[in-house]
Amino acid sequence: LLRNYAKYPPISKRLTHFVYYFQYLTTEEALEGLERLKITYESAPLFIYFGIFRQRHYKNQDGRDKKCFDPKRLKKNLEEIIKNNDDQYRNLRGSIAWNFWKLLSKNPDEFDAIIPYISLFLEQPYRKNIYDDIARIIKEWIEKKPEKCTPWFEKLLSNIAIYVKTNKQEGRNIWLMPEKIINYIAYHHPEKLETLIEQLVDLWIEGSYIGNPKSLFESYKGIANAGLKKATRTRFKSLYSKMKNLNPRLVQVDWKEAKAEKKAELGRPFDLD
Repeated sequence: LLRNYAKYPPISKRLTHFVYYFQYLTTEEALEGLERLKITYESAPLFIYFGIFRQRHYKNQDGRDKKCFDPKRLKKNLEEIIKNNDDQYRNLRGSIAWNFWKLLSKNPDEFDAIIPYISLFLEQPYRKNIYDDIARIIKEWIEKKPEKCTPWFEKLLSNIAIYVKTNKQEGRNIWLMPEKIINYIAYHHPEKLETLIEQLVDLWIEGSYIGNPKSLFESYKGIANAGLKKATRTRFKSLYSKMKNLNPRLVQVDWKEAKAEKKAELGRPFDLD
């Protein structure tokens, strides 16, 4: 069926669901099937399953599985499609990113399993349908896995900045909601805060939506070091003044220091929800 009909997109979508029932395929069978089905984005779960999880199943079935399935080749196959920037695979790659987000929402214990693939996505140029889902993952995991999510967010912003710099007309199509991430970083990695806000301001100037400016600029209040907090506040006031000059209707930021800041459950200066 795959050999005869997978080249037809409407039929390949149906065949993808048929292959779900043959998860015990050998390496050669799986590689051939994925090669024929990669024209449809609905094959994304199969690329993920065979590339990451197939090796956990059917181990040593009658002693034949070790001989018939090589996880390294399927892992490489998944990596290659993630790195393939050909437009014909744009939807497939976007679906893989979405399926990673969906996987983590249902199976949070699998976070470590997908770390290499999120990092690999971020090594590729910006693609909205991919980066939107990676941003969702970062937002939902920043508190639980900050050691991974913080550098991911830095890389994500850097790549978006590069994209907008060379595609200025696309700035208005960037939509970010980083308030939770920024506030977490302000408290735990304050030395990174100023650079991140500067990048967000640059994107805003190019027409990008960067979330709630008031929340972003008041994040400096989460900095524990008094000297760094004061310096960051001064820099933020300058940046926000620049934004207000461009759009006087922006809300006012509270630059006053609170007398007593209640800390939230995770030791943050205010609720991030």
